[in-house]
Amino acid sequence: MKNKTLIIIVIIAATAAALSLGIYQKRTHQINASLLQIEQLMYERPDSAWKILQHMPSISQLRKEEQALHALLFTQAQYKNYIPVKSDSLLRIAEAYYRTSSDSLHKAWTLFYLAQYYRDSNEKEKALSYFQQANIASRNIENNQFKFLLNLHWAGLLTNEDAHEKGIEKYQTANKYAILLKDTLKQLNLYEKWGWCHLINGEYDLADSLFNVGLTLSATTKDRIYDKYLLNYLSLTAREKKDYKRALELVNRSLSLAKDSTELYPLWGNKGEILLEMNQYDSAHFYLSKDTRDYDPYF
Repeated sequence: MKNKTLIIIVIIAATAAALSLGIYQKRTHQINASLLQIEQLMYERPDSAWKILQHMPSISQLRKEEQALHALLFTQAQYKNYIPVKSDSLLRIAEAYYRTSSDSLHKAWTLFYLAQYYRDSNEKEKALSYFQQANIASRNIENNQFKFLLNLHWAGLLTNEDAHEKGIEKYQTANKYAILLKDTLKQLNLYEKWGWCHLINGEYDLADSLFNVGLTLSATTKDRIYDKYLLNYLSLTAREKKDYKRALELVNRSLSLAKDSTELYPLWGNKGEILLEMNQYDSAHFYLSKDTRDYDPYF
């Protein structure tokens, strides 16, 4: 009788363990599937990816591998949805896991977003270090999307830190990957930033060349959303070269395309500055005073 009771207890315990294991495996599979779905959505539908992440289980309830991916995707979604990242705590979870993992791609993405975080936190040396580490981590992976973004953002930080030549090299590398991606909007974003780099360095002909290449490329897009920005940048280079007639023509073309105040403010400012340099003070005052955000009437 005792043996039968013992056997029954063992069977019940084994069944319960099997059921628990099955439930655990099913839950793990569901979480992994959700994370993979989010990762696939991230590039084309970052807003949807962000919404799904809001309904995921708490990160403390996940296994280490799931915690790392969740932490990375959560931060990635914040950046892609223009939500400020106020702490590196999640990225530290991902970094701790991927540092010793064979998963080079997720390791590279983690290091890249740490570089972004420290750049935005004004810790430039840390940011440059993490960009370099992300570059090393990505050497053996084939992901043109990642390599384009890495070099584009790295270039921006280098040029802001007065490492002009190194920044230009990164823009050139980013351009190589943008061409491979055959992504016109990425190329336009690149030419805008690359041209601006030459503009602020006083290399006006080089800036003009890149902005004009961008404008030609923009003509092949459906919405031509970059036209107004590129025309204004071309106006700025003309202004710097004191070709005020051309500068006014270009900024007026840009103004005809702009729709809301956030687009109009810098254009009004540029036109006001052009007119100021032409000694047309009343007209300059009219356009400069349109930007009410920080207008100084004494100016």
